[in-house]
Amino acid sequence: MGISELETPISSRPSTPPTPQNVRDVGDQTARNYRYQHSYAVILLASACRRERDYQAIWCEHHEDILAERSDGKFDGWQIKTRRPESGAWTTSSPDFIAALGRFVALTQFMGETLADLHFVSNAEFQAPINSKDRSRISRSPIALLAAVKQSSELSAVTPPFYDVVGRLADQFRASPQHVFDTLRKVHLVVGPSRGEIDATLSNEHLARIEAHKNRTAEELNSLRDALVGLIARASSLHVTSPERHLYAVTSPGSEGPTVSAKRVAIEVLTENVVATTSVRRDRILAGLGLKLDDILGLLNSSEKSGGLNKEQVAALLNAFSEFDATIDDPMPLLLRKAGELRTLQANLADRMADDPDDDKRFEPVLDAVKNGDFDAADEALETLAETGAVGREAILAQTAQLFAMRGSLAAARFRYETAAEHFATSAAVARAFDKQWSFSLLAAQADALTEQSRLNGGMAGFRKALAILSERVQSAPPKSFAWFTSITDLTATFGLACERAAAPEANEMIRYALNLSREALLLLDEEKHKELWLSLANNLGAILNHAVRHAYEKETAESLNQEAIALLLRAAQIAKSAGSSELTNIEINLATAYRRSSAAAADPRVALESAIFHRLEVLSNEEELSQGQLGNTYDSLGNDYAELAVVGIPDLDRDAFRRAMAAYRKALAVRSRSLSPVDWARTQFNIAANYGRAFWKFRHPASRRYAQAALRRLELALSVLTRESSPQDWANACAHSGTIIAEMLGEGHDVDVVIVEKTITRLSEVADFADRVIDAELVLRTLDTQASVVLHLYLGRHPAASRVITLASGQLQPRLAAYRNTSWRVLFELADAQHAFMLGHLSNDHVKVEQAIGALKEALSKSHANDQEEFVELARTVLADMEEKMAEMPK
Repeated sequence: MGISELETPISSRPSTPPTPQNVRDVGDQTARNYRYQHSYAVILLASACRRERDYQAIWCEHHEDILAERSDGKFDGWQIKTRRPESGAWTTSSPDFIAALGRFVALTQFMGETLADLHFVSNAEFQAPINSKDRSRISRSPIALLAAVKQSSELSAVTPPFYDVVGRLADQFRASPQHVFDTLRKVHLVVGPSRGEIDATLSNEHLARIEAHKNRTAEELNSLRDALVGLIARASSLHVTSPERHLYAVTSPGSEGPTVSAKRVAIEVLTENVVATTSVRRDRILAGLGLKLDDILGLLNSSEKSGGLNKEQVAALLNAFSEFDATIDDPMPLLLRKAGELRTLQANLADRMADDPDDDKRFEPVLDAVKNGDFDAADEALETLAETGAVGREAILAQTAQLFAMRGSLAAARFRYETAAEHFATSAAVARAFDKQWSFSLLAAQADALTEQSRLNGGMAGFRKALAILSERVQSAPPKSFAWFTSITDLTATFGLACERAAAPEANEMIRYALNLSREALLLLDEEKHKELWLSLANNLGAILNHAVRHAYEKETAESLNQEAIALLLRAAQIAKSAGSSELTNIEINLATAYRRSSAAAADPRVALESAIFHRLEVLSNEEELSQGQLGNTYDSLGNDYAELAVVGIPDLDRDAFRRAMAAYRKALAVRSRSLSPVDWARTQFNIAANYGRAFWKFRHPASRRYAQAALRRLELALSVLTRESSPQDWANACAHSGTIIAEMLGEGHDVDVVIVEKTITRLSEVADFADRVIDAELVLRTLDTQASVVLHLYLGRHPAASRVITLASGQLQPRLAAYRNTSWRVLFELADAQHAFMLGHLSNDHVKVEQAIGALKEALSKSHANDQEEFVELARTVLADMEEKMAEMPK
């Protein structure tokens, strides 16, 4: 019998021990549980490092699994317990849960006022409160027990059957019911990540959001995670026998010797573990590439007359890359390009020296320094040459322009983009005096350096500078000249890149300017005489039109722009196919996007989406010819096409389209690494979250909760990269989308951790602050609406934390309430403020507060402003009537 294709020959198989009949490895499960505990300790340190918790350090296995040291001198106790999912949710009769409460009671007796809050953390859920006449069933919910205790000002006020539970626990713990009551008031329940997810969660959601680690690769984050978890494990393993001695050591650190002090892990450990040296960073880059320095040398080398790059140059290139403020998981494509730039520079130097004996001597120090990998020395030599050697004004200008252009090329090759832009600017300014065409090209090189910096680093600063430079090129070129058309094409291409990152108001300004300019230019071009230039500009205009559709507020405007985009791109595709133009791929990509956008207004949206998919697959039929950027973009967009197809035109989710969308997104992520294309990677994560979100909204039944949870996890991954500074609009969209999913989950009756709810409320306020700054009133309204939805669902569901969350939202509303008081939206903000006050009063059965809230809303409606929008006024009147009805039903 022959060996099957997938079977390994016996001779090459490693020896393995026989498989036991009982495949459950208890020792491995125990180690896994301990790792969960140690990983959660790192999560607490990370939250403290991000200033989300007021902790200075944690003490490991110190009376509790974790004793967190607060800056006010008090301590929080944390118990972390894992549980197999098949064991079900925690109940008040679960032995491990009862034991944990018992330890909490003992700790409060021992520590007294120095103990602040207590937390029980688990990967498993807690039994939710239920409505039942069976008191034993009602009392099984830990959530309901703690809610009943915390809502009672004293022990005697605890409602049955929970009063009996407190008594039963007191008997078990041999403590007084009062002491058990006091302890329970401090206890918080936390659902942590699953055991299978905690490693990824710790790396991507907690460590990656710490400023010192935000640019680390996935491999570096995982290595850091493992080192920190090991550190916690060592701090937890020290043998101690005297609780009193340990507690004394906590309150007086260092006084009991190294055995105790080694249990203390300060939050600084998360920032002190930064890889500091270039050599270590370079080694990590090499490890990430899976290659040795000699292997990379072979890849970067060439047989061209430039002689390729030697080991010193490769090492210098890697060092330059490691100093660049961007961490890149897969740097090989970028390194290959930079190696090519260095080879070109080296070849130009060699050619000059061969052509001119004087240059042979003058440029020898420069070429030697480049060959030695000493790029600083090469730059200094070029700077010296720029100041000496030439005779006469024309010769001095020419030499200065050439040498600063060479310095710019050298700086760009070593990732110093701002320096490169400065050198190209100097060269262009000098060249303007004697060669305007060359000066024109140098401005483009300056803009390219700034654009690439923003693309790799994030942020808008580089894009804005590049757009200003490219606009200057348009102004400087003679109207209707070839240079004028070329400069407009370059400008619109950069506008397309920039408006993907910009906040909505700035993006709209860019879009308006780019549309007017490119439309005018395209009308002046002859599509036959200037085919390639026409195709490039038409494709850029099509991309800008797609952006305009996405940002359009009015449906009619969006439809008109979309029709214009499809007509233009169809014509461009026809011309590109007949001419065999390389521009066809980009045109097909933009045409597919235009078809997907048209589905919103199409009579049969599935037909429009199938057209988008057809053009996307046309592009992918020649996958080997696509650049990495095109490939990632096409697969990501194909995922969006299928994701929309999954939810339109049929009552249920199109599962086939849903799966195809996920497969396309996975293909995109295989190309878009977290650090080489961080924003693109985050956008794909966002799109995956949106796909899960659509599935959740489509199903609307308890089992769909997993889709919502998956969406939230993907949004957290996106937000581990997206920031308000680097990608403001993407960051705002991700935060807002997260809030929408939380609101929908609460509306469907799904339980959501209150910590997540509070974080969502805070994030939405941060988005509103950002929207205020960029004057995006629509985004402000969206955040206000989402916040209102979250707190309303908590209020209607009588969630135990409803009052706390509503108070948080109310406090964050106040600055905006004042700012919008004289706008057309003032009624909405005053309505939200009155609703907060009403809900708080109604939850506490406070008639005075309820009447005050209703009075405030009546007063707001009595102050009619000329710019008040009637739809908002009607909404406020409807809510007012509902408030008055609820007040009438309140017990006296």
